[in-house]
Amino acid sequence: MRTFTGIKASSGLAKGEVYLKKKDKIEVDYTKIDAVRVELEIERLEKTRQQVKRQLEEIKEKTACKVGVEEAAIFQAHLLLLDDPELIPAVKEKIRKDKFCAEFAVSKVIEGYQEIFRAMEDEYIKARMADLEDVKNRILRALSGTAETCGMLTKPVVLVAEDLSPSETAMLDLQYVKGMVTEKGSHVSHTAILARSLGIPAVVGAGEGLLAGLKEGEIVIVDGDNGKVIFAPGETVLQEYEQKIKQEEKWRTGLSRYRELETRTKDGKRVKVAGNAGGVKDVDRIIEQGGEGIGLYRTEFIFLDRRDPPSEEEQFEIYREALEKIYPREVVIRTLDIGGDKSVKCVDLPLEENPFLGYRGIRNYLDSSEIYRPQLRALIRASVYGNLKIMFPMISTLEEIRRIKAAVKEVTEMLREEEIAFTPHLELGIMIEVPSAALMAREMADEVDFFSIGSNDLIQYTMAADRINPKVSCLHSPYHPSVLRIIKMAVDAAHERRIWAGFCGEAASDLLLVPFLLGIGLDEFSVSAGAILPLKEAIAGWDSQRASELAKNILEMSTGEQVKEYLLKVAVIKR
Repeated sequence: MRTFTGIKASSGLAKGEVYLKKKDKIEVDYTKIDAVRVELEIERLEKTRQQVKRQLEEIKEKTACKVGVEEAAIFQAHLLLLDDPELIPAVKEKIRKDKFCAEFAVSKVIEGYQEIFRAMEDEYIKARMADLEDVKNRILRALSGTAETCGMLTKPVVLVAEDLSPSETAMLDLQYVKGMVTEKGSHVSHTAILARSLGIPAVVGAGEGLLAGLKEGEIVIVDGDNGKVIFAPGETVLQEYEQKIKQEEKWRTGLSRYRELETRTKDGKRVKVAGNAGGVKDVDRIIEQGGEGIGLYRTEFIFLDRRDPPSEEEQFEIYREALEKIYPREVVIRTLDIGGDKSVKCVDLPLEENPFLGYRGIRNYLDSSEIYRPQLRALIRASVYGNLKIMFPMISTLEEIRRIKAAVKEVTEMLREEEIAFTPHLELGIMIEVPSAALMAREMADEVDFFSIGSNDLIQYTMAADRINPKVSCLHSPYHPSVLRIIKMAVDAAHERRIWAGFCGEAASDLLLVPFLLGIGLDEFSVSAGAILPLKEAIAGWDSQRASELAKNILEMSTGEQVKEYLLKVAVIKR
């Protein structure tokens, strides 16, 4: 028996035979060319670039159907690389200047970028190296006519590899791939994100030596809950995990009973569990999983892959379809939220030294009437087709709320003059993502109809810690008392002013936090489609009065470790 400990990339348990995914061998022509062939080689490169773009668009579309629009946007990073104003021109210059063939030029240029990334301390940048490697290999395969060696699976297996590219992960056959283990990788890599979205138990970064002496077909156990991998387990360990896996399968089957039920605590308190969406296909998955509405519809995905912003009419049709599909349930649509780590081609944002503290969210939105006016018009027009609420991101001051309300008023008056139908008195809400908004929550609650607390950014700004920086990621914790107190501050302010408060982000699907969030009176959770049923079950297992008592105890604690230990002791997670 051999045991390895790695990074918990995707929770769950799996057992199966090892399927060793070997690195594709790509034959690269490292010869030089004569001057006559230069333009022909550049033409060959350009044709290949277009071919790879089509492949990636297809992968993106399949991922959107299988997993979701948000996850499919991972491949937008790959497509942007193919359109990068420096990358491909640099490859062409290498062909012209050094008389390299296309394969040689692609390898040289991209490997140069990878060396630069490798030297950087930023974990997020390092994680993006996998995207660059994926694009490089895809171009080289297309140039050389080398087929991908994914293998045709005919039985359940656990995939073991040195590393997997995002596109390889997205295309895995879920009928047969029961678990995934890699020697390299990080929690923030796109491969890990996709594994979580696909629901494949996965451990990444298990370290060197993982593949040494590995036998194809031997039994391996993947414990994604604890970041553990066990090869050739003894009989006792095998039986123990087989029993756990049976219990987990039984639990997952039992979750279906919550699909059609309203979410209520043991003592009958109504709490809503809604889904996060990035497109109409996500709406279908939310309905299928028993979502009680859409708590966060991200509109930035509509703006991707475009040189010009989508028209009012295009946006109107997209919003209308989402509203009609899930009616009479509510849809909270967030206006365009870019900046920080999110960019779109059709909106030219300045380069910033610290973009997370810069020109992002509502800040750039309010300065672009050519962006906000068509979007608000489309949203307000679509309101007659369903139950719409509009939400604005990255609010930090009262002045921003008043400016956005003035913009909404301007648009509604235009529509009224044009005699275009819309629902009057639409609910307008804001995201509580920065401490200034939470500290001014009472005043802000007088201006709006609801709050949605965005856990990812709120934790980042409260703790001054980037969750993808390994040196400080331990500080990016939803259990820290300062984070929990600031969440309660926002919920209390909302209820004092008689508006509702929701919660979104990764922490919203953390089952350990359920009693605390119920105990402070949260009205709505908004999570990915796959997290809806486990969350509905977890809420149904708690009494609201008991949760309130637990929340009071938690708010008196002074460290995140204390909070987490306490929540682990009182947890009623059935899995």
